[in-house]
Amino acid sequence: MHVWAGQAVDFSSSFHFWAVGFSALVATVAGFALAFAGKRRHDAGPALVGTAFTVMAALLVVHGIATPYFIVGENGVSSLTGQAVLMVGVIALVVPSLVPDVPEPSSPAALALLVAGFAFYGLVALRVLRTVILARRAADLLVLVGIHCSPPRSCRH
Repeated sequence: MHVWAGQAVDFSSSFHFWAVGFSALVATVAGFALAFAGKRRHDAGPALVGTAFTVMAALLVVHGIATPYFIVGENGVSSLTGQAVLMVGVIALVVPSLVPDVPEPSSPAALALLVAGFAFYGLVALRVLRTVILARRAADLLVLVGIHCSPPRSCRH
């Protein structure tokens, strides 16, 4: 506000505490609403944003409690949490855009992912087989059997 008005604005500690507390309440309600809407629609985007809003709300609570001279004295926690809320807000806007679309069944992208997954499982199975041969432990053999049984189950619809 100092930039636009040309003079410093000094709110009281109690005003800051209650304003931040109200902001935390609004962020909590918005976070839960988004998370439940995302869960109902089976959409990860709103659920991630809702989770980020609840994290921002928690940081706002800490920021409000750390208001200098309201509950505690002068400290750096208020500044730290104020900046952390901004970073979490940016992450909340970016992360849902990074969720990839699920490819259609039997599409080239889905088949490529399936081949890559089988190749990964094969590589892990070879490493475990080598460990079984070298160590001769029954527990390692169970890992190999578990790896062998996992991919066919994931391929069923």
